[in-house]
Amino acid sequence: MVTISQALKLIDNQVKQSQTEKVQLTKMVGRILAEPIHAPLDLPPFRQSAMDGYAINYLTDQKNYTIKGELAAGSSETFELKAGEAVRIFTGARVPETANAVIMQENCTAIDTLLTLQEDLKLFQHIRNQGDQIKKNSLALESGTLLSPAAVGFISALGIESVEVYRKPKIAIIATGSELIKPGNELSAGKIYESNSFMLQAAIDYYRVGEAEIFSVHDDLLATKTKLIEVMNHADFVLLSGGISAGEYDFVAQALNEIGVEGVFHKVRQKPGKPLYFGVGKNNRYVFALPGNPSAAMTSFLIYVLPALKKFAGAGFNGLQKISGKIQTTYKKNDDRAHLLKAFTDEHSVRILDGQNSDILMSFTHANSIALIPEDAHTVGTDQALEIYLL
Repeated sequence: MVTISQALKLIDNQVKQSQTEKVQLTKMVGRILAEPIHAPLDLPPFRQSAMDGYAINYLTDQKNYTIKGELAAGSSETFELKAGEAVRIFTGARVPETANAVIMQENCTAIDTLLTLQEDLKLFQHIRNQGDQIKKNSLALESGTLLSPAAVGFISALGIESVEVYRKPKIAIIATGSELIKPGNELSAGKIYESNSFMLQAAIDYYRVGEAEIFSVHDDLLATKTKLIEVMNHADFVLLSGGISAGEYDFVAQALNEIGVEGVFHKVRQKPGKPLYFGVGKNNRYVFALPGNPSAAMTSFLIYVLPALKKFAGAGFNGLQKISGKIQTTYKKNDDRAHLLKAFTDEHSVRILDGQNSDILMSFTHANSIALIPEDAHTVGTDQALEIYLL
């Protein structure tokens, strides 16, 4: 049995970063850039008006100007403005080279071709100079950058339509258990609705860390082996739910061993989630066997699987954000395992929620964090600082 820190280190040592692929603008968001991007042009590519108003060849103390025409955004027309002349201009339009200021339309009046200023100007106000945002050939985005919506917009503004990113993992989720039926079907005696696979797929979608497909298998050794061999032909990660404990119908560990998956660890000194298994199959197929109890499965995914998926996709072995928080009330435990507790954390304190049993998901829906009680702490006093994982 390993500790939490040992398990994380073992996973980090095993999981490799994926290969890269080129993606179009509509597929970039949430991906990790695999190469640096240098600006292929100045941005903006020309002197640009920052306001709707008038571009003028400004003379100090002169209030009246002659309007020579109009420039809309996208217009290729040019004007040579003499001192004392102006042109109507709109946001984003190209500013004439002889203009030295733009006045907002609210701060002037225009009657026919006569423009009258109602305020003093500063030279070059409301003019975006060519290359103000970035100069041609300058580093625009570093390799390893998470492509946010703003980053996608920036790439598009540079005229780039595709970039090289790390490939996201393909994930197979296998729900094991003869007692499970899918939601929407009638619940017969002895059966329960299967929730873990949908929960795990939702978590993968929520954190944008891969593409997941759901499978199921009954408590049968041959069926489990057959399903594992099938999904491991195409999946980078296999997440099994249930069947990893020591019961007579728990066949997952035996099935993994018999198809050649090398176990890296099985069981972690923690509560919930003690039965957690991690192994590596041929061609670097990564296998996590999660406990069947829903809360334990979710906790194990967030602490161990999430950082592994992120590393594969190029983001480094980084899971949930960790902070320090002070517990609101005394907490006692009667074993030497670390406890991972559903909690609600605000700027003042950490409140441990009711419903900590490994089968209870309801309390997880109210949690915004997981509080870690260390192995060697049997009593945690009020206001004692704890390590907190933010959800």
